[in-house]
Amino acid sequence: MTLQQVFERLVRVPTGTNILEGNLGIPEEAEGAVLFAHGSGSSRFSPRNRFVAHSLNRGGFATLLIDLLTAEEDEIDQMTRQMRFDIPLLVQRLVDILDWMSADATVRALPVGLFGASTGAAAALIAAAQRPGVVPRRARLEPRSAGAVDGGERFGHRAWSNSSV
Repeated sequence: MTLQQVFERLVRVPTGTNILEGNLGIPEEAEGAVLFAHGSGSSRFSPRNRFVAHSLNRGGFATLLIDLLTAEEDEIDQMTRQMRFDIPLLVQRLVDILDWMSADATVRALPVGLFGASTGAAAALIAAAQRPGVVPRRARLEPRSAGAVDGGERFGHRAWSNSSV
């Protein structure tokens, strides 16, 4: 496999009356895109999420690491821990992001998969059910094989949840 250059840019995605910020990484010859729905208390800056995203980029997949809470909501959540468990809110944010991806010129032609952990996995499965063509699927990731999926399947219109089964 030839190493591809990855183009990264900050994106701002409208959702309701809020704007969510994320990092979109797109390899030169992307085969698909993966939207990260990180778990409770995590963020787009998580070293683990960034490691997995870079592994996927090297494998030819665009990645969108995006915070599902605004900075203000995250501050509230740090004290109350209530917003990270608001699955309907997280689902709506993911659906809005999927809609944005389907309109963005750089990723709209790519099949999209959702990768979730913890509460993000629950929200990813529900969001996938709300969008035709997104099929729920589970992936098992281990540090030495980040980016590998069960059965050798490739990403494409699937929801991925990080599990340890």
